[in-house]
Amino acid sequence: MKHVFVILGLIGLLAFTGHSQTCEVLPRKVVVPPYPAVSLALKESGTVVVRVTVGEDGNILRAEAIEGPKWLSKNSELVAKVWKFSAVKPTETAGCKERSADLTFDYEVLPAGTPSGPETRSYFVLPFHITVQERLGSVTINPTGKSEGQ
Repeated sequence: MKHVFVILGLIGLLAFTGHSQTCEVLPRKVVVPPYPAVSLALKESGTVVVRVTVGEDGNILRAEAIEGPKWLSKNSELVAKVWKFSAVKPTETAGCKERSADLTFDYEVLPAGTPSGPETRSYFVLPFHITVQERLGSVTINPTGKSEGQ
């Protein structure tokens, strides 16, 4: 019976120790991406999830889109690489040298003529969620490639 209490005590200690060392990842610099011109011209909306690996200094080591439309994914990966996160705390374990987070980017094309206001701007919500909105305008294609003044 004594061995059961020792084992339960060790399990409790491990659970407490593991719970207190969280390898916290907090954003320090967030960049809201512009809407990619190609995606806007194609009226492409959607959600992109980018998995980032964060080094112990808080810089991004890797950023890879794991879900989402092609052009929006490329744009999100590029922007995710300039985010900054909290550095590893001295009290955290050696297993916290590399941490990861999933950043979610929601892209939404708003109809032409949508009035400008707080509800139509891009915004960030903690911990890792970005909504990018852009109003649809008229896109003019010049097949000659010459400017109007030429």
